[in-house]
Amino acid sequence: MNAGPTTSETPTIRDSLSAPPATLQGIRRGWSIQLRLLVLVIAAALPPVLFSIYQVRAANRHARQHAEEVALQLAQRIATRIDDHVSVIDALLLTLTRAVRTDPGGRAANDALLSSLSRDLGNVRILSLTVVDSLGNPIGHSISSGTNSSFTIRDRKYFRDAMMSGELGIGEPMVGRVTGQPSLAMGRAIIGADGVRRGVVAASTTLDQLRRVLIPEHLPDQAVVTLLDQRGVVLARTRDGDRWVGRDISNLSTTRETLALREGVREVVGVDGIRRLSGFSTATRAPWHVYVGIPNEVAMKTVQVQERNAFALGLASLLVSVGLAWFLSRRIAGPVMALTADAEAFASGNLAHRSAVDADGELGQLVDTFNRLAAAQQRRSDELTESEQRFRTLFDTTPLPMWTYDVETLRFLDVNQTAIERYGYTREEFAELTILDVRPPEDVQRVRERLQDLHGHLPSASWRHRTKTGEILDVEVTSDEMERGQRMTRLVVVLDVTARRRTEAALRASQEQLRQSQKMEAIGSLAGGIAHDFNNLLTAILGYCDLALGSLPADTGAHDDVNEIRRAAQRAAELTHQLLAFSRRQVLKPRVFDLNTVVQGTEKILRRLVRESIVLELSLTHSPQLVRADPSQVEQVIVNLAVNAGDAMPRGGRLLLVTKVRDLASTQDVSGGTLPAGRYAVLTVTDTGTGIDSAVRDRLFEPFFTTKERGQGTGLGLATVYGIVQQSGGGIDVQSEPGEGATFTVYFPLVAADAPAAIIPPVSAGQSRGHGTILLAEDDDAVRAIARTTLERAGYHVLAARDGAAAIVAAESHVGEIDLLLTDVIMPGMNGRELAECMTGQRPGLPVLFVSGYTDNVLADLGLQLGAATLLDKPFTPASLTAAVAAALGTRVLSAPK
Repeated sequence: MNAGPTTSETPTIRDSLSAPPATLQGIRRGWSIQLRLLVLVIAAALPPVLFSIYQVRAANRHARQHAEEVALQLAQRIATRIDDHVSVIDALLLTLTRAVRTDPGGRAANDALLSSLSRDLGNVRILSLTVVDSLGNPIGHSISSGTNSSFTIRDRKYFRDAMMSGELGIGEPMVGRVTGQPSLAMGRAIIGADGVRRGVVAASTTLDQLRRVLIPEHLPDQAVVTLLDQRGVVLARTRDGDRWVGRDISNLSTTRETLALREGVREVVGVDGIRRLSGFSTATRAPWHVYVGIPNEVAMKTVQVQERNAFALGLASLLVSVGLAWFLSRRIAGPVMALTADAEAFASGNLAHRSAVDADGELGQLVDTFNRLAAAQQRRSDELTESEQRFRTLFDTTPLPMWTYDVETLRFLDVNQTAIERYGYTREEFAELTILDVRPPEDVQRVRERLQDLHGHLPSASWRHRTKTGEILDVEVTSDEMERGQRMTRLVVVLDVTARRRTEAALRASQEQLRQSQKMEAIGSLAGGIAHDFNNLLTAILGYCDLALGSLPADTGAHDDVNEIRRAAQRAAELTHQLLAFSRRQVLKPRVFDLNTVVQGTEKILRRLVRESIVLELSLTHSPQLVRADPSQVEQVIVNLAVNAGDAMPRGGRLLLVTKVRDLASTQDVSGGTLPAGRYAVLTVTDTGTGIDSAVRDRLFEPFFTTKERGQGTGLGLATVYGIVQQSGGGIDVQSEPGEGATFTVYFPLVAADAPAAIIPPVSAGQSRGHGTILLAEDDDAVRAIARTTLERAGYHVLAARDGAAAIVAAESHVGEIDLLLTDVIMPGMNGRELAECMTGQRPGLPVLFVSGYTDNVLADLGLQLGAATLLDKPFTPASLTAAVAAALGTRVLSAPK
């Protein structure tokens, strides 16, 4: 067999033997085996050296990244501890706002409570507890013995913030006025049942306590933790704390830059001149900033040593390889092959494998380098495993629901125990679900759209989740991307804020009800006051009109003019009744009656009021609906609602009045308030008109609010309805949408079937003649004059007085009987109630007739069930006055007064 052609690059043995010496020398100077091995050794030595350099460089980057992650995670953890600390303090203060006393005699009780609580807490988080009034003066302290009680905290920031916002106020570093120690305080306002902020409960913590509570004991080597407030003042520092705590470092450029950010990592030069990798984060509950700095030389020390060693080792290996390759060529092949096998074993995943090659020179160093590299890789693997175990422990034990899911398939990969307990699914059931399965169906499309924009870390976002039982949770979700093998995953942390959202909604509703009540009360007070004075004027006008009409011939122009004045005064009187109705200050004459009877009685009036194109229908219950109210006022409610419905149906429609009984098992919200549980007679007025939008519905019962054009409505109709229903102990609500008509629902409390009905004695509208002495007390000169003239023309002897004191003097100076006390309710000095008590005490059995246009609850204070015989409303006419006096005296109508 032929060996084939040979070349100078691959000489055969025969060529070597037959070649002349010069040729052999030339072959040795060419690509001999030694040269080839030298090139091979050099080529083999370079990759490990370069690989080592690359690994060191990579290690340098990883070390820096790891140090940044450690600093950032530690800063985030301390920020979380700050939030936890503030939440604990806030929860304690919130509890104390309900327990402490703000009255002057509560000091001792507050001292005892705060001292006991301070002892129980053991001064771990709190140095002292303090209660102050709204002026900042102390009314309780946990350190009561020897405490100076004359100090004030009105100048403290936490006090001002708490009183201003009604929420938690966080202070600034200070020296405690009681303890004398550098500390920081938080306070929460004490809000009374009337919504007034009556003081502040405060908890102070020394800066040393704050450092021990917030900063972990075990920190990375030479790491420095600094805690700043929002102004850049140092609250705590693990190194040189005595030197830096309390100092303002906001003038440093690095501090100004990082204060503007909430979270991140930067390489900065600290206040001590040391360059550090600094992770910083900001707490949520308190405006404090956390800085964790690790010195660069500490973070990179190991890697720098490795880098120097790698460079030295690589250079040495290369030099030795070049020097010994020629002499050790025959001994290289075996060790190299063995080392290659070792490398393959290591590359296959056997990190515990080490090379056992016994070699000298470069190969020996290469073997050592390989083994050191393997050991370093194994250490990194062990550290990674330990880190994963720590993450697993944290993941499983955190009190918040957490899970990971596949970014591509959206399937759950892992969930912690808290998520299992809160959502109701087992771990196996979670494995079969995607993150869309825990969302309400109506939110799925929004979730899909949001998932397309997810990249990296995302701050908290509000979502809704659904549990296995169907319960809907309001949650705040924070997530971050992670790489898991060859696929991307996302870690999710869930904070359940359902209870908080419900509490906030209830608080907003309560505040809105309070605002509406205060607004109505203010308008009502103004309207009631105006009506009171206006009724006095109308009483005089009506009285003198009637007197003039009695003396003028009926066929004269003067008679007609006076009659027109009287009609105008009566219309004004109706307006004052509306003012008193919506302000809930009119004098009701309640009695027990059947609501069905009143509704039926208004049918004829309603058919005349509504246009012919409107169909009026009544649907009444068969059983009586007994309520206690003023029948005339209830009629006004029905008429006003019907007129309002007619205005909403300009082209005709259907008006339906329905009565029924409704049992409320719990409180029910109505316009402007709530109804307690109980049985109610319900009247609904439904129309098929234009409907009402939400903006108008919110203001529907406000006085003087109207959607009609100027001159077509006063805006008092529905306000009057609201006032009458409220004063009758009921409530009103409205349901309407634009274009769908409206339904007004009126609630009156039902009374027992056997409840006694108030008997209203009939009062004649005619004129009467009488006799006897009447003591008249009225502070308004015009009303007193017309009343006196009317009664004297009717035959009575009148003792007139401008107030209660003058009336007592007139009675004492009068010789003879006094047959009746006629008194205004509201008078300066002694009011009508007090005058009646005084006179009936002196003259037992003396009848009393009250006169008023605005009682302001004074009559209710008498404890009397007033009827027409004991109360005369303003404005009154001479005829109604003489009839009321006759009824009070028990006489009958005789003849007209002259």
